[in-house]
Amino acid sequence: MADAEPRQLPGCGLAAFAMLLVALFTLGFSGVLFSTYSILQSGNELTPRRLSYGGVVDPSMLRPLQDAGLIGPDEVPDAYHAENIDGTAACAISGGEVVRLSPEGAQSMPVASITAVTGSDTEVVIQGDTSIVCPFGADEGGERFRRMLENR
Repeated sequence: MADAEPRQLPGCGLAAFAMLLVALFTLGFSGVLFSTYSILQSGNELTPRRLSYGGVVDPSMLRPLQDAGLIGPDEVPDAYHAENIDGTAACAISGGEVVRLSPEGAQSMPVASITAVTGSDTEVVIQGDTSIVCPFGADEGGERFRRMLENR
């Protein structure tokens, strides 16, 4: 019995290694898919035309409001919505006033003098001594802008 051969177990090393590779591939591929989905979803939030806090807006977008005298050089609007890509048409809530810059000119109205806020998610109409109309695109925050003014 001195020549007894050791018993060999069935080989499963290659199968275990293949399973490990499949698990790592699946994990990596699902990571790539979730990352791609996140990038595509955040693309909607990166547009300068969405209603946002003025502190996160590129300062060059605020320059037309500053040049028109609607906000001060160091002032940051509480809410800002650009109607076009260069900020030459925009609505904002800043310093207790609603301001609007458009090709027709600049308008401002103290929040305290607002008598009614009407409209929808695509157009907010602020009424007081005068009337200011702020147009919004779909999913740009018009409903939030209206609610902000109603609650002030």
